[in-house]
Amino acid sequence: MSYYNSSIPDDQSFIEFASSSDNGNSWYQNDLPHNAGYNYADPSIAFTPDGKTHINYLSNNISINSSNNIFSDNPVWNGPFEVNNRGDKPWLNSDMTAGSCSGVLYSTYSDSSIKNKMSSDIGLTWSSIGNFNNNENDYVY
Repeated sequence: MSYYNSSIPDDQSFIEFASSSDNGNSWYQNDLPHNAGYNYADPSIAFTPDGKTHINYLSNNISINSSNNIFSDNPVWNGPFEVNNRGDKPWLNSDMTAGSCSGVLYSTYSDSSIKNKMSSDIGLTWSSIGNFNNNENDYVY
């Protein structure tokens, strides 16, 4: 069993996470790559069937980073890949089935309505899959 924990430090300048591949007996602690001067907030995580870990978060936009192995001292990250250039409260999920949509990433966030996007190429490109309502005070949970 694997564990993941994410937190935002008091200064909200980067996202820290800890991962364990041995039922919590030992932990790897790291932070997501970041640029100075940007706040990083609202992280969400998705795992894909190919063993990749994807973290969606707010910085100066809604971005996603992906890694082949967070269960190491220095995970190698790809990205960030921009989901959208504005928005709030992003969420991320992945299709874990073995079918034709296996590994597709789905991002939902608030931006004058609830926006939904998908990516079939680990977050390189995103396409809209619909919006819900027009109330900018609604958030994704």
